[in-house]
Amino acid sequence: MTKEIKNVISTILSGQDDWKIKLIQNWPEIIGQLNSKVILEKINHDSLVIGVYDSCWLQELYLLSPILLKKINKKLETQCFKRLRFKQVDVKIYKKIEKQKPIDYKNIVVTLTNKEEKALEKIKDAGLSTALKDFLVRCHTIKAINKEQKITNSASKSITFNRLKNREF
Repeated sequence: MTKEIKNVISTILSGQDDWKIKLIQNWPEIIGQLNSKVILEKINHDSLVIGVYDSCWLQELYLLSPILLKKINKKLETQCFKRLRFKQVDVKIYKKIEKQKPIDYKNIVVTLTNKEEKALEKIKDAGLSTALKDFLVRCHTIKAINKEQKITNSASKSITFNRLKNREF
């Protein structure tokens, strides 16, 4: 059960600073269409700090601050704020990370091609031949895993390889 913090905060701070709770809960309604361009940064005693994503909007909002200030105080039904401060902030993008199903590495069967087997037979040094065979098996395993997960990002492939290089197959 998830709840938005703006809905939970009223139960935590009930009785004290009701205007702050009202401000947080009604912020999208108060700011209107500008909601995608600004974020409520900080509530000070008599001033409000608003983060703005674009410097052009920062200038516009600064010029509109008397109108915004009246609108905010009117919505709160009290003269809480005497001034608005604006600062430029970065846009924060939150991505929902999908959980991938775990892969059973032991069940992946890898066979070397005839060409690879013949090339390994030509190597006279047994240690080198074994090391190269293990390397080829790891490469084929990674390829099979990436095919299964449909990974196209090369960074993800290198992460997968780093995870697997210390495992025995």
